[in-house]
Amino acid sequence: MRNYKYYLVSLLFVGLFILSACSFRVFENQEDKETTQAMGNTNEDKPKLKIQLMEQKELASLDPADSIQTVSFNALVNSMEGLYRYGVNNQLELGMAERHPTISNNGKTYEFTIKEDAYWSNGNPVTSYDFEFAWKRMVDPENQAFYRYLFDDVILNGSKILQGKMNPDELGIESVDAKTLRVNLEQETAHLDTLLTLPAFLPINEKFYNETGNEFATRSDKTLFNGPFVIEDWSNIENEWTLRKNSNYWDKKNVKLDEAVFKVVKTSETALDYFMQNKLDRAVISKPESKTIDNNTFVKKEPTSATMYLKFNMKETKEFNPLINKKLRKALGIAINNRQFVSSVLNNNAVPSTGLIPTGLSNHPTTGIDFREDSSSYLSHDVREARSLFQLALKELEQEEITLEIVADDTPIAIDSLVFLQRNMMRTLPGLNINIKSVSFKQRMILDETNNYSIQLGGWGADYKDPVTFLELWTSQNPNNTSGYSNTQFDDILQKAKLTIDKNKRWDYLKEAEKTLFDNPPLVPLYQPITTIFEKEFFDNIITIHDGQTISLKYVYRK
Repeated sequence: MRNYKYYLVSLLFVGLFILSACSFRVFENQEDKETTQAMGNTNEDKPKLKIQLMEQKELASLDPADSIQTVSFNALVNSMEGLYRYGVNNQLELGMAERHPTISNNGKTYEFTIKEDAYWSNGNPVTSYDFEFAWKRMVDPENQAFYRYLFDDVILNGSKILQGKMNPDELGIESVDAKTLRVNLEQETAHLDTLLTLPAFLPINEKFYNETGNEFATRSDKTLFNGPFVIEDWSNIENEWTLRKNSNYWDKKNVKLDEAVFKVVKTSETALDYFMQNKLDRAVISKPESKTIDNNTFVKKEPTSATMYLKFNMKETKEFNPLINKKLRKALGIAINNRQFVSSVLNNNAVPSTGLIPTGLSNHPTTGIDFREDSSSYLSHDVREARSLFQLALKELEQEEITLEIVADDTPIAIDSLVFLQRNMMRTLPGLNINIKSVSFKQRMILDETNNYSIQLGGWGADYKDPVTFLELWTSQNPNNTSGYSNTQFDDILQKAKLTIDKNKRWDYLKEAEKTLFDNPPLVPLYQPITTIFEKEFFDNIITIHDGQTISLKYVYRK
């Protein structure tokens, strides 16, 4: 499996499956609310806390190796737990780890102790063996786990295992005993704790995995949970599933939510209708009308850690591919008026992008300045320069005109985006013909993996709060890099950033890496999405994880 996270973000923010977020209902009606308030807050009198949530798409898998969509991420964040997790205000907190690890070997060896009161939902203890089994399964090349690249240059021997040069059993993780886990790294890794929150690093009970075989994580009764909630009434073809408080969870006393029912609701229009009818208490809308926002006191906007962009196919083939010409790609990039795009297509529900790294993702370790503010602006709109570069490209390619095609998904916002880009680019660059094609999400995945496209509308959302999560997509060996872009200078700079322990030097390397990427651009950044949320004010502590897409319900409580 390849490139699915790339598609995930385009699903979320180009209007494909835009409602991959959750909504909840507090009471059946206002009378219920008033009755509850009158009853007081005693444990005996207080009703169970039940909420109704929604997802835009079916929950396809609970296998960490197969989880590539926000729906799966939401489910795993709330039903599973790794060594760390995100808590209130997006602060890292201990999960299965009893305490912060002992670090030795110049920052390259971590020793974790697993909580004594950590149990699976079937009552079996969570052990270090569960982590060892899961991580080795994740890097096994035969499994083709999408996020296997997260182990590359991080966990000892991860790179060689992914290349097929070593056995998965040689991964730098070992169980000292049932509750002691030793992790050996390739080099000191400043953001290791952040990585360990991701589904790729979750534990799996080997005995249960072997017993369920090919059915593992395809139904709720074929899945074990060690997080705040268990999932019930789910199979990968169901349109509804339920989260219930996990009675075996080590921190259950701090989980106030008793039950959450998820139903699949596929359009923004339906979600907004349900919200207005009090059938939902939280709805995420892809392209709200400004008058609706202005007149609704419950609306709020949250920036996402994502960047939407046009991705070029730069592969050299037997057929003529004009996009191998750097001047042409730059001309196309600066021909686009992304401010006008955000205004006319998205109703200003986004921020025009000036680079790959979104605003708010990462700050300088000393000065605190935001990466986007501290870095340069790339491919800024410039009609005169665009036309000049385009004419030079035509001359170098020995062409009088060029025809290209942009492919995107077959949803209203994606189609509106295609129409705008077609008109904008052709109006700016005489001699350029742009064809547009909208296809299903599944078909676009096939086109991407087979490199059967010229330009593709998509994007990426942060896996963790570090520029590397965006930059490493474009390294020569990354399995998500299907664009044909390969630059040894870029690879070397990013590798230096990963190896250095000087945080200020690392920051400079990351800035240099982004600059190098746009010297020979494989993409055109368009915008940073803003999530518009309609939310009733009955509950608090719904935690939006830093990516702006995933939510945690562990600390939800009634106000």
